Amino acid sequence: ANLEGLVNLLHRASEKSGKEDSQQAEILAMVNKSIARFKTTINDLTDISRIQRNVPEDIEQINIAAIYQDVVEELSTLIEQKQAKLSFRDLATGKIQFSKAYFKSILYNLISNAIKYAHPERQPEVEIVLRNDGDDIKLTVKDNGLGIPAGKRSKVFEMFKRMHTHVEGTGIGLYIVKRIVENAGGKIFLESEPEKGSEFTVIFIKK
Repeated sequence: ANLEGLVNLLHRASEKSGKEDSQQAEILAMVNKSIARFKTTINDLTDISRIQRNVPEDIEQINIAAIYQDVVEELSTLIEQKQAKLSFRDLATGKIQFSKAYFKSILYNLISNAIKYAHPERQPEVEIVLRNDGDDIKLTVKDNGLGIPAGKRSKVFEMFKRMHTHVEGTGIGLYIVKRIVENAGGKIFLESEPEKGSEFTVIFIKK
């Protein structure tokens, strides 16, 4: 926060004096971008620390459709930028007792990844489906993106691992998802085919 404040002060001072040239403006923009990445990493590490230490206290019967709409609103800029097509179906007849914040984190990470790693030659399509799986509930998030090579799939859920380096990110979103799911007694699986897309499956244990 201090670094960000000082850079903004420098930028305003340069503008006020009329001495900021294009090179200075470019450098300041690069510094601000680095600070933004640093803040994201700090926030992600804070999330990891919280997930590893605590059991969430906000366990309740959640409104999945409402949480999905919140995620879509937060991702609206990315969805518009990529012209992504999303479909959501809730076919589950049971209810999930879960942390609203953690369920939102799962949806957000899976959907945002599906859009970010879109195939450059086709419109991104993401299908989100909830259905019953015996006594439990299964969530699938399927995309038509770049897919993940077989040799890299085992590392997808590791901390700081990124399967495609051309997309910005800290590489901990899927690690967080796996920790949330497993801490709640659930399971997460991945099926993927390079150049065709990926499908993440989460099993929620009904309580």
